[in-house]
Amino acid sequence: MNIDIIKTVLDKYGSEYIISGDPQRFFEGFAPIKRAKATDITFWKNGSSIPDTDARIIFLNELFKINNKTITGILVNNPRLEFFRVVRELFHIREPDIVISPGSKIHPSAVIGKPGFAFVRNEKNELEDIPHHGGVYIGKDVSIGANTSIDRGVMDNTWIGDGTKIDNNVHIGHHARIGNHCAIVAGSVIGGGAIIGDYTDIGENASIRDNIKIGEGCLIGANAYVSKDLPDNTVIGGARGTILKNGRRIS
Repeated sequence: MNIDIIKTVLDKYGSEYIISGDPQRFFEGFAPIKRAKATDITFWKNGSSIPDTDARIIFLNELFKINNKTITGILVNNPRLEFFRVVRELFHIREPDIVISPGSKIHPSAVIGKPGFAFVRNEKNELEDIPHHGGVYIGKDVSIGANTSIDRGVMDNTWIGDGTKIDNNVHIGHHARIGNHCAIVAGSVIGGGAIIGDYTDIGENASIRDNIKIGEGCLIGANAYVSKDLPDNTVIGGARGTILKNGRRIS
């Protein structure tokens, strides 16, 4: 496929765009920007500089100034919206790849691999669905409680590490990554894209915001709300997410 087919999709939606760079580039797939190959399309909506990537076709904000001649930019008002429109039109959604490793137990009424809650607002302020193409990987000796839901990823897999124990009524959002030997107690919500380090414990009804990174060996108390990254061995508690101790973990 080449950029002409991208233009066809954007024209279908009446989108305004500018092609900056080589308009003859070809692509075969799509991926998040940090692991995209030269044959993948991707998008970037943050900051003023593009992270290291092998991608050659990138959806970018219309005000973005491209200094790298190896990149063809699709300059649009809303890169995330237009990128996923193209993905939705050009790539068929397959059944999710769900890997459950030996020794793991899935208790009744757990739901694994459904699409996550992912939408983006369009020009009319209406919500458009973001297609989910990722799967779910569950490591060895994992326990997943009753009525827990683990969403499939958008482009990456949702990942549950070896030895992790998840209680009843827990929600884990799309492409979250839970480390090895973590404990997550009932009622907790892990937002999409969150990264939880190994040996971290999360108390009942705690909420971890999407795309937050929590280090190894942390303790997240009951009802805590975590809205910013936490270093290793942090103890946090209370509805306001008060940090009680950094460094050495309190048992």
